[in-house]
Amino acid sequence: MRDASRKQTDILRHITEAGFGSMLMGFGFAHLLSARTRALLQRTDDRLGDSQALARLLTDLGPGFVELARIMAPRSDIIPQKYQNMLFNLTYYPMRRRGVLKGISLRRAFGRAAKDICYIESADTAGTPVAQQYHAVCEDGRRMVVLLHDRRALERLEQNSDQIRWMLDHVLSRIDSAHQLIWGSIWEEFQSRVRSLVDLRIAASDMHTLREQFDGVGKIVVPKVYWQYTNQHAMSFERVMQPCFDDIALDRHAGAVSKKYVARYLFDLFARQYGVTGHFLVRPRSSALQVGKQNKIYLAQPLLIGIVPPEERQRLALCLYALAKGDDKTASKAMLSLSYERQHEDHYKHAGFRPYRHEEGTLSELFWALLERAWSGHLHVPLSCSLVAESLTYLEHAVARIDEEVDVADGMRVAIQKYVPTIFGTAKQATLKTIASAVLNPTVSS
Repeated sequence: MRDASRKQTDILRHITEAGFGSMLMGFGFAHLLSARTRALLQRTDDRLGDSQALARLLTDLGPGFVELARIMAPRSDIIPQKYQNMLFNLTYYPMRRRGVLKGISLRRAFGRAAKDICYIESADTAGTPVAQQYHAVCEDGRRMVVLLHDRRALERLEQNSDQIRWMLDHVLSRIDSAHQLIWGSIWEEFQSRVRSLVDLRIAASDMHTLREQFDGVGKIVVPKVYWQYTNQHAMSFERVMQPCFDDIALDRHAGAVSKKYVARYLFDLFARQYGVTGHFLVRPRSSALQVGKQNKIYLAQPLLIGIVPPEERQRLALCLYALAKGDDKTASKAMLSLSYERQHEDHYKHAGFRPYRHEEGTLSELFWALLERAWSGHLHVPLSCSLVAESLTYLEHAVARIDEEVDVADGMRVAIQKYVPTIFGTAKQATLKTIASAVLNPTVSS
């Protein structure tokens, strides 16, 4: 117990030494600081360190703090804007082991199934905050991507989870109920990600679900999970070896690729993910999106999958559809409805939320701006919204890699319109006003 308490106070000391001690004072941690740390805090000013100092601090603290920071990054009501971009792109990977796995290491990872693997070596691409990526070849010729836990990184993540829980309990006792709700949703998402990182079977199950949802649908291919080589500490799935978006951008590929159709298929994919299936890629990186024959899109590494709950899909899709069509008022009403399910949408002007004048920007920028308005109005926005905004940002960057002139907002508008009957239960050609009435006032429209 004494060791745990010492580790917790060591974190407070580390935060203070990095130049962020004034935050601890604001959250009432002063009495937990040692005399030496308090003296250090008194000798420094109230100015926070720069973004690079914060990045070093979080990386030093461990993978749990980095993952928590990424979840919090979009929240301008919590995170100062000067840190947001850095936190959004912050990564943590365990120390990479190079070379070939064999013998005891192989048997420890796969048990009896190890006999079927004839070759496995470390990959150049990164894995997860607690797992390294390998490429393997089976005796039957199958090529696999393998994630194997790094035990030290895994232990640090579990320690971080306990430390963050301790700090959060302390903070929750000192903030109002509205902010308790915000921090509670952040903690729930953090726990969900930790579970997926700690038990790779959960990540494999999410990938398998995504594959089933898109099996035989359009031009989308999700890798197959190899369950015989998957357990809590190892995850194996089909290795896709097609040119990625980065290769296409640099003309490092053979064969013809229709960038127009690839973009169209990609918009269709994400419209379906956000509004129909609910399972979506949070970070569709250009390096992990590959294109095969007939412009098929391969999701080579779908490792972080978010979920839009069924009760939120209609309103979130309406919000995106309205923004894509330039109707900020309807998007604002949909966002308010997501925030206050029991409050009538016509009262949104009295809830501290104001529709804003339409500005130029990408779809993700408009969506982020809408979220900023909601957060500044102290509305409780479901975490799925910020995850979708993050997903949209990555999607726009990926599409821009192959064609900078593609209009993402128009592409998503067309894609969502295709699924209007499925998502909203109205006719495909229904006006936005009709759709909004069906979603926001179902009793009236019926």
